[in-house]
Amino acid sequence: MEDEPISLPENPHLCIAPWIGGNLLPTGKFSPCCYYEHENSLDTIHGQGLQRARNSDELNQVRLNMLKGVPSNGCRQCISAQAAGRSTIKEYLSSRFAHRKNLWHETNSDGSLKSKAIHYVEFQFSNVCNFKCRMCGAPFSSSWEIEDQKYGGKKPGRPVTSILSESPNLWEDLEESWASLEEIYFWGGEPFLMPEHLKVIEKLREHRNFKVRLRYATNFSVDHYAGVDLFANLRDFENIVMFVSLDGLGERGEYIRHGLRWPEVDVRRGILREKLPHAQFLVTSATSVFNILHLADFHRHLIDTDFVLPDDFHVNMVVTPEYLDCQILPEELKLKAAESILAHLDHLMGLKNEAQHVGERFKAALAHMWASDKSHLIERFLSRTAELDQIRSESFANVFPELAGLTEGFDLGKKIANSASSGNVAQKSSDLNPSSS
Repeated sequence: MEDEPISLPENPHLCIAPWIGGNLLPTGKFSPCCYYEHENSLDTIHGQGLQRARNSDELNQVRLNMLKGVPSNGCRQCISAQAAGRSTIKEYLSSRFAHRKNLWHETNSDGSLKSKAIHYVEFQFSNVCNFKCRMCGAPFSSSWEIEDQKYGGKKPGRPVTSILSESPNLWEDLEESWASLEEIYFWGGEPFLMPEHLKVIEKLREHRNFKVRLRYATNFSVDHYAGVDLFANLRDFENIVMFVSLDGLGERGEYIRHGLRWPEVDVRRGILREKLPHAQFLVTSATSVFNILHLADFHRHLIDTDFVLPDDFHVNMVVTPEYLDCQILPEELKLKAAESILAHLDHLMGLKNEAQHVGERFKAALAHMWASDKSHLIERFLSRTAELDQIRSESFANVFPELAGLTEGFDLGKKIANSASSGNVAQKSSDLNPSSS
């Protein structure tokens, strides 16, 4: 397609992702990015190779849709996030790979690619993970899979889903791409617990590609694996970004991300500073019904303890499972969350240049919270929370006394509240006056 030039601002559905590379899933399926909702229709690289999967009928149609300015069903997450004013992977990649926009013009009439070069890849090698985060599930955590098999009625089987078991020729498929890669995003599961991650680093070193940007989504729970010092192993690479998933301080964070040990997080932060001082360190908080009331306090703590720079804190809204969306909160608890966040925004204004963007992320979180009333899902939230509490010997009521208002009016809620031990932290009682906003 080499007709008239394409301008991104005039075409809101155009995204560079399907042209520069894509996301490899543990099943061997290949998608444009990790947010693409493929509904099991994508081709796999198993048996046909990476290039044919990149040029599958579905992805060819996605490219044609984008060039015509037509939305694709698989891009729903970006479309809804963009409409709500939240940042998207499309915006990130379009900015990061602006120099590759010429690839839009290197598209065949059927939507297939003329170039075989891969510049960007997202590796989700497997679901291996040592955590059982409340908002996660078996496709992204082998620990969740083990729990589901033991308590959820799932048929016993191998808990790990791995791309190499589905696509054993992966390394051969990638051999021509190591030198051309400009960025790799590792996610999972926990990427630092995957032997395939070490293989990628070995391949990049073999091809002397030390300028590639290595981006990680990690629970930050390990710094050694298979006898390898993971941080020291990355010293030769010039551009490293750690997106560390943390949702709350102390026992709150440990409850949301089962497996987390907060004291170890503090220690590991020091280790990373020592061994990879050039690495960019960011915290991504999965913002949900559990933590939106204390999200501002958590950010303030991270700033005050020099754990993270003010702007290096990202607020990612949990929308699935739907019963964890903060939109289920009753109005009185939404008012408390708003009070806390608005006070924090006032504080951030005093930091000036150090907090240029994070304020907008908090504002977007508030906008999302107020956008819909899903309080009809409170009972489902209480039911699932009680179920997991029993399995994991945890107590929602003890860890989150500030959410006691959620349990009112529900028989199950009263049971949860009564099961809490005495001596809870006193819940905050001040409300935001709606007329003052």
